[in-house]
Amino acid sequence: MPSPALTDRIFRLIVDAMDEGVATISPAGVILNVNSCLCSMTGQTAAELAGSAVLDLIPDACRPTFARMLDIDVGGGARSEIDLSGPDGVTVPVLLTVGGFDLDGTFLRSLVLTDLTAQRAADSLAAKAHEAPLQQHAFLEQAQQILGLGWWTYDPAQEEMLTFSPAACEIFGLIPAEFDGKLESLSRLVHPDDLPRINEAYAATLEGGTPYQAEHRIVRPDGSLRWVLMAAVVRGDHADGSKRMLGICQDITDRKRIQDEVRASAIYNRSLIEASLNPMVTIGPDGMITDVNIATEQMTGYARAELLGTGFSDYFTEPDQARAGYEQAFRDGNARDCPLELRHRDGHITSVLYNAAVYRDPSGQVLGVMAAARDVTQVKRAEAALRESEMQLRDLFDNAQVGMGVVALNGDLLRINSSFCQTTGYSASRRSRCRSRQQAAPPLRGGRHLFDEETLSAQGRWRHLCRSGPQPGQRSGWQAAAGRWHHARPHRAAPRRSRGPGAQC
Repeated sequence: MPSPALTDRIFRLIVDAMDEGVATISPAGVILNVNSCLCSMTGQTAAELAGSAVLDLIPDACRPTFARMLDIDVGGGARSEIDLSGPDGVTVPVLLTVGGFDLDGTFLRSLVLTDLTAQRAADSLAAKAHEAPLQQHAFLEQAQQILGLGWWTYDPAQEEMLTFSPAACEIFGLIPAEFDGKLESLSRLVHPDDLPRINEAYAATLEGGTPYQAEHRIVRPDGSLRWVLMAAVVRGDHADGSKRMLGICQDITDRKRIQDEVRASAIYNRSLIEASLNPMVTIGPDGMITDVNIATEQMTGYARAELLGTGFSDYFTEPDQARAGYEQAFRDGNARDCPLELRHRDGHITSVLYNAAVYRDPSGQVLGVMAAARDVTQVKRAEAALRESEMQLRDLFDNAQVGMGVVALNGDLLRINSSFCQTTGYSASRRSRCRSRQQAAPPLRGGRHLFDEETLSAQGRWRHLCRSGPQPGQRSGWQAAAGRWHHARPHRAAPRRSRGPGAQC
């Protein structure tokens, strides 16, 4: 039989080899001995721990609990988690086991402390791992609420084939607790006009395995009409090879309303553009045509499809001038009354005036230039006809066999013809510097007038003559360059200018 000393030595070896901290406590609560593991846990040596109070191993907050655990009898025991004062003031969570025993008539207590640091770290990771799906599920539900999304499953192998999330039930106007999950119940909510198309799309997706996506109308139980977007993928999860669909749904009623409003606005704007008799073209930053109206097709002889993507300036007799016009619009924001000549595909030319201005997206970014042309062919023809008429009238005036002159209301001779010069004996250049009432200062021939005093009374009868014409029996006269008086009956016409009162005779 081994000696007591050997037995004690073997016991010490076993205790030191343990992964738990071990200590023996006297009846007075003094540490008698410890193993190396407890030294590591506390950061103290065996010599420092031996003889110290066992309560010093425990932080102040845990000492009442520790004292209750030590209050045991021989053969008794206690077990609880508690904090241990570790190195540098760090607390170490431990599982403390206390036992009471009698050694040769002396009541002693043994402490076994198991470090729980690693276990608590693992528990924390496990808790986080368990909490993460819950948080993700809560986040997903919240995101679905914000976006108006719901999820659903369709499993033909199940009696209740449909599973709807609370958000999906809300979209369809269903009460989750009352929805029976049957396809027939859901089909009754689909608008009758859309139901054949949706059933066909469901069947094709299950058969072919392609992703499903469709927009359709539903009629909620309360009678309200809504638009929904349904999308799903097919999974073959069953051992028998059967398939099920996993999908989402979204209420898109507001989006459809906005799309309808935008579409109606686009149709209205397009109608206004097409109703214009003037050619209208949109030009991209690269100078290419991006859109045209019917009037442009008619004036160029090209169809819309032929014009799109071609150079705007290619359809004018002066391409550089056309290019300069839209470049000015891009640079300055607009260009006004650019004279150009538009060439039809059959070769004939149309004179136009082009106005152009940039158009922008909602952020203010320039997208292109809108150019509108005005056909000025008739205007130019009218101007040419007017010029020709004026030239003919001038020829008639200058070559008339009767002396003719244009006299302003203030008496100035504005213009005379050659017959007038021959009759009076004055040249046109000289008379153009004279007044009808008197010659240029100093007066010629001692201040004598071209017309006699009877014609030029103080009451300004010449002006009256220009306004009303000669009275019956009224005669006038003038003095020729040679000094001889001539008598004549003047005739007048008083054309009025469109601007101001400056009538001429």
